[in-house]
Amino acid sequence: MQHISILRIKSITLFAALSITLYGNQFALPSFQAVHNPQSQCTDCALYFDGPGSSDHVSIDAGQNGGSHTFEVWVKRIDSGHNNTLLLQGDNYGIKIEQFNQSNKVGFTRYGSYDHKFNHYATIAEWEHIAIVNNSSKTYLYVNGTVTDSTNRTNWKLPMNSIGVGGNATLYGTIDEMRIWNDARTAAEIADNMELELNGDEDDLIAYYKMSNGSGTTLTDNSTNSYTGTLTNMNNSAWVTSYAPLAALNSGYRTDVEALWQNIGTSSSSSSNGLTMAVASALTETNYALYGNNNTTGTSTSDLPSGVGVRSGRIWQVDERGTVAPAVKFDVDESTILSTFAHGATANKLLYRSGTSGNFAISAQGSETNRANKTVTFNSVGLDSGYFYTLGLASSLLSDGTHGSTGWTKGSDFDGVVDRAYQNAGDSATENPLHRSSNGDGKAWTVSALFNYNDALGRTVWQQGEYEDYDITLNVTNSGGLTFTYGEEGSNRLTFSNSGIGPYTWYSITVTFDGGTTGYSNYGLSFDGGDDRVSLPNSVNMGTSDFTISLRLKTDDLDIRQHVLQQTGSNNNRVMAITTDGSLTSRLGGTESDSGVNLSADTWYHIVLVHDNDANTLKWYVDGTEKNTNTSVEIPSNSSSYYLGINANANGQMFDGQMDELRIWNAALTSIPGHSGTDSILVGNESSLVAYYRFDKYDGTTIEDLTSNNYHGTTQQMSGDHRTASGVTLAPLDSLDDYYGRFNLYTTDMSTGAVSSLSMTTTNTNYGYTDAVGGTFTVAARGGNSFVLNSQFAYVGVTNSALSSSVIQGNGSYVTGFALDPVGWANANFSLPDATASNTTKIWLFGDGENDTEQYVYNYINPSDTDSRLNKLGNQLEISVYIAN
Repeated sequence: MQHISILRIKSITLFAALSITLYGNQFALPSFQAVHNPQSQCTDCALYFDGPGSSDHVSIDAGQNGGSHTFEVWVKRIDSGHNNTLLLQGDNYGIKIEQFNQSNKVGFTRYGSYDHKFNHYATIAEWEHIAIVNNSSKTYLYVNGTVTDSTNRTNWKLPMNSIGVGGNATLYGTIDEMRIWNDARTAAEIADNMELELNGDEDDLIAYYKMSNGSGTTLTDNSTNSYTGTLTNMNNSAWVTSYAPLAALNSGYRTDVEALWQNIGTSSSSSSNGLTMAVASALTETNYALYGNNNTTGTSTSDLPSGVGVRSGRIWQVDERGTVAPAVKFDVDESTILSTFAHGATANKLLYRSGTSGNFAISAQGSETNRANKTVTFNSVGLDSGYFYTLGLASSLLSDGTHGSTGWTKGSDFDGVVDRAYQNAGDSATENPLHRSSNGDGKAWTVSALFNYNDALGRTVWQQGEYEDYDITLNVTNSGGLTFTYGEEGSNRLTFSNSGIGPYTWYSITVTFDGGTTGYSNYGLSFDGGDDRVSLPNSVNMGTSDFTISLRLKTDDLDIRQHVLQQTGSNNNRVMAITTDGSLTSRLGGTESDSGVNLSADTWYHIVLVHDNDANTLKWYVDGTEKNTNTSVEIPSNSSSYYLGINANANGQMFDGQMDELRIWNAALTSIPGHSGTDSILVGNESSLVAYYRFDKYDGTTIEDLTSNNYHGTTQQMSGDHRTASGVTLAPLDSLDDYYGRFNLYTTDMSTGAVSSLSMTTTNTNYGYTDAVGGTFTVAARGGNSFVLNSQFAYVGVTNSALSSSVIQGNGSYVTGFALDPVGWANANFSLPDATASNTTKIWLFGDGENDTEQYVYNYINPSDTDSRLNKLGNQLEISVYIAN
């Protein structure tokens, strides 16, 4: 036999030998492995065994049990280097923490027949709960309450002669709470009771060892059967302090007891009816927490601290050993503690108190929420052992009657994949408030939505337009916030944005449009080639010095000579004309000037004529390109009237086509608007601008001059409105108030119901929209199955008027976009449309149908009108709405 060198430093034993030879057999020993410090006395005790060669064991002499049976124990194994270490032994059977044949896995043995091993190594130097269940059909291994492996071997009996055995197979480690049952315990029975001490009188309990003696050589059986054990080769030093996670909880708080301890690592603990704990760094043996609850559902408004309006009826008691500061997470659905869920993290309050009664205090406020899973997390919570914890919600965010009925608390989840809702609508304005005609005219409308979201890609809250078209839309994204766009997809679009809008928060966002044309309506003026003309006042006088004329035109035919622009007179006549061969020419007094360009019919051109008096030149520009330059130009003075579309001297040569954007400067411009990049509309106050005619506004006879000179023109021989959709595309100016001012965006404060303007940044890219908007109104998607928003909706409302902020707020009956009657959910604060437009006002309350799979979202304006219901696509789930910010 090889000598063993043993070094003792204080109460720690270290083995220096690497192996030991006993009777010709060599066994590995651990190198410098710490052993538990034996205690002469302990409060929470466990039993320590010295390992191979020590012969430590406990004789219980209870025989062996056939049929169904269960063995449970808390064990902290030390690596013995051996491969045949027994937990329990009888005449013919054994349960082993390290199975024979070098496997070192948990198993059981039928001597002379087999050595079965489960696919699990008991953790070294950490407490772990082991349960082996034989139900006569299979044998199962449970580790920490979860099935880990199973086998069809059932022809073995539960040995009950000795614990730890002796000699080479002696247990090396510490055990606590050993239980032997005469039945096959269920998974729930194992998981629900492994962290609790038993009473000892439970049915089918054969033997129960709490290891609570603390001294001496007697091991008490705490069951009613008195299978008392006797310690052999062991003394008081075998009784050590136990750190097995066993809870000391009040009798009313032992439902679904769970633990967070060293063996869990950084994984989340098991859930105690919705409450879990986790730590960022694994705990040490002496630091752990256990918790169970009072098995109560529903809510309570009693015992609340200031600022909390409701709390869970379910309360958890915590038993903490050492120091644990975990992240505490509540699953609101699993815990069935609240019928509502606050998406705003800080609206959630972790409450605690020291006893089973009395007022709670706020321990922490929520750190984060998960909308999809309906969980709220409190990070780094400092636990107090024996205290009682529950979840509360801030009172300022409750629908408690201040903002209307508490009866409506439903909404719908939209999965971000296929879920969406839509309203089929044609191109008729009577069917759809957001309709716009092809010339840009549109009715007034308001759309309001109560929603929250979590979508990193940028998806659609609501949209009006054809399938996957992008005419009018409200978008959100986690990082970019809120964007409202108006105009065709591509370059022609108005954009309003607010980057302060973010995910996980309920918002009530309202967008209004005051109707009419959208700022720049993009009209031109049509001339019929017969007798249509426009007279301009003679105050529009270019004089004999510098001037620039800019005009956009399209002629419908080239059959006759056509006068585009004329200032009458004889030798001082000023004319811009198109000849029958398409040549673009001018005559200024006695000087003829040819542009060098032949125009084609049915084509829009940008014509610019520049007179530089100092240089004595007349330059032509067509579509941004410089053409002919005429020299030796003599321009006589002229104070007669101007005309568009006619040779006033001959009362003929009428213009047949369209004109747009006539601009006259009293300067020779060197930088021509529209010749370098995209042209834009003008405000009218630009330097040297004498007259500016956009042809957009028309009262039957007057053509408006947009400059402060007010050189308005007058139509002659033109009956009706001769404006027509222009083929000219111009960008608007951000400074043009009339342009963006037709839109207003509002937000409603979820806690007060107050409505305020939502600050938006405005941009545009070449907006020249003339097409119609019709098609489908879609919620949570961009039409079809694209850009589907991961979101929740409680409410969407649409009406055919531009509501003011006071009407949106209404009488404060609810903090949605439109004020709603708490009884019938009918419209309370704006006029219903007439019978011919009965489908133009909609209020949809999501998730408020009879069941979660209902095809339609109910329209509360006209419940009997099935044609006006909003269709649902996808398997939206009904949720309880809780408004939080």
